[in-house]
Amino acid sequence: MSRSTIRSACAAGLLLLAVALPAVAQSPAAQGTPARYGPRPDTLRYESVNPFRMFWIVAGDTVGEPRRIRALEAHEWRGTAAEPLVLVQQTTLGFERTTKLDSMSVHADGRVKKINGEDPDVMSRVDFLTRLPAAPLALGTEWADTVTQLDAAGDAPTWFTVLRESRVTRFVDSLGGRLAEIESDGRVQFRLSIPPTEETRHPTWIEVSGPMTERAFFDVTGNRLILREWSMDLRGTGVAAQSTDTVTAGLTSSSTMTLAG
Repeated sequence: MSRSTIRSACAAGLLLLAVALPAVAQSPAAQGTPARYGPRPDTLRYESVNPFRMFWIVAGDTVGEPRRIRALEAHEWRGTAAEPLVLVQQTTLGFERTTKLDSMSVHADGRVKKINGEDPDVMSRVDFLTRLPAAPLALGTEWADTVTQLDAAGDAPTWFTVLRESRVTRFVDSLGGRLAEIESDGRVQFRLSIPPTEETRHPTWIEVSGPMTERAFFDVTGNRLILREWSMDLRGTGVAAQSTDTVTAGLTSSSTMTLAG
């Protein structure tokens, strides 16, 4: 068994212990200043799994195969408390390993401002952190946030919007800190347009919407994200590569990102 596997198993076991602990009163640390992302001396390492399926119903057949992306990430927080900067190295695991390094300038509440010095495009990871409220994290704290990205250029508009309401449901003591459990519900609207290719010779697109749910554990003692998981089930219409007809389409997707060491 590799060291990374052992670390992952230990982290998963500790997280399960945290989930199994009974709810306790609000964190004393949560009664003071708001929780914030910011520079830290260590590197946070995560494992993530993202199964998804984009599909179209064409002549009674479901077109679009399920896919699953597994990755390892290293988050190195730099900058200042007022201007955090996180270097994100993501290694996708599979038949061919790929590694990508991004420098992300973020707000202290988790909103992404710049990626590699540029404004994020519509397919960038602008929602990879749990959003934090302006108020301190306390039992029952509620807040809302919106994420919107748009690329309306040319004949292939692509956009997405996430409307989300979040709340702190409990605190547990684990992993050397006080963890706030955050639960969220929301709605997603998504359109993806793919320009014509030599094979399709026509634009391929999907426009879907539907509910999403999210859960996270945030360490208010160490100001670090321990776990984030979300799922969405979207339905709508689209045009597949195999046909020029507008048909029923959908997107199911989920993601789990867990602190691994």
